[in-house]
This record gives sequence, C-alpha cells and structure tokens, in this order.
Amino acid sequence: MSFIDRINPFAPFKINRLGVLVKYRGSETTVIIPDSVKSIGKEAFRGLGAVKSVFVPDTVTEIGTEAFWDCQSLESINIPDSVKRIGRGAFRSCDSLINVEIPEGVTAIEYGTFTLCRTLQSVAIPKSVGRIEGKAFQSCHSLGQVSIPVGVKKIGYAAFADCKALSRVDFPETITTISEKAFMGCKSLATVTLPATVQHIRKEAFWDCKALDHVKVPNSTIKATKAFPLETLET
Repeated sequence: MSFIDRINPFAPFKINRLGVLVKYRGSETTVIIPDSVKSIGKEAFRGLGAVKSVFVPDTVTEIGTEAFWDCQSLESINIPDSVKRIGRGAFRSCDSLINVEIPEGVTAIEYGTFTLCRTLQSVAIPKSVGRIEGKAFQSCHSLGQVSIPVGVKKIGYAAFADCKALSRVDFPETITTISEKAFMGCKSLATVTLPATVQHIRKEAFWDCKALDHVKVPNSTIKATKAFPLETLET
C-alpha cells in the first residue's frame, strides 16, 4: 500500500510519491487529472469503458504504455504541450476517439499507439516527430488524410494498414523506407506520389489498395514484389 493510499485508500486517483498516476479508480465520465500528476502510468485507465473525456494538466510530461487501451467510450482528450512521450499502445482500441492533436515535442508515434481507433477522423502530427512505428494507426477506419512531417525517414510495419477511408498521404522529402504492409488495405487511396528520397518500398506496402490506379515511383527506388496491386500503373 502506497503512502497516499494509507491517507485515503478510496481516492479516485492512485498517485505515487513520484507523481505517477498509477490508476484511476473513479466512476466519472469526465475525468480531470489533478495538477500533482507528472505522468500517466502504464495501464492507468485501461479498460475503463465509462470514461468519455479526460483533461490532462500541463504538469504531465508522459503518457505511459497502454495508458488508455480499450477505453471504448473515450471521445476526447487534450494532450498538453508539456507531454514529450506517448507510450506504445497508449490509445489502442479507443473506439470513440474522433480527433487527436499530438503536441510539438513528441518525437515518435510508437508501436500500436492508435491501433483500432476506428472512429478517428483526423490526427495532427507535429514537426518534432521523427519516427512512425509499426501499427501506429492500423485499422483507423475513419482516418481520411495524413501529412507525414519532415524528418520522418521510415513508415513502420503496417503503420497505416486497413485505414479504409484514407484517401491522401503527403510524404516529406526525408522518407527513405516504406515498410512491409505500411498502407495495405487502404481501399480509398487512389494516387500516390513518392519523393525522390525513397530508397525502399517493402513487400505489400500498398497491397490491396483497390482504388490505387496511379503511382509515381522514383527511378532509383528498390521495389519489392507485390508492393502495389497488380493493376496499378507505375511511372
């Protein structure tokens, strides 16, 4: 039992001595995290289906691994500029989340951060992001378009796979690698223009993109078998 638990074992916020929100155990649908919290710990809100909105104070610098996984009613969360890291699977299966603005200072979209956020329509990725890891946005069925910031060199494995509504992707001049299955199953993606910096397009990167009829591929790019649908015109 922690020091704070001994003072009030029934408090809705379990916070340790370091200011880590270890667990939310309240029943409110709108959660206002106290200013004493410095980071949101691993699985702190995981599986809490009643939570609809969360207000994060600007004292918080980190959102931990799987912190909000399977919060299926979560519709909105503010992520303040103080947050510099969002952990793996932090918002996985948040099936009611509509819009997300990632603050400047976050350097990576880690593995599975937004996997299965099926109603996510838009995401603002800041210029500070240099990595988009595997399955970062996999199965975000409502995500319509994405602008990859300058500085990102690699799109991770299945990062945007099965984003059925994705119709536009803006690639920066820094991209060198599009990993295996990165955009597989993006059925609304009709045209892709890749910058001259792209060196490798891995297997099935754009496979099963049924609307894709035209791709501009740099001459120097090494393209794997089945990188694109067989009927796609490449120039």
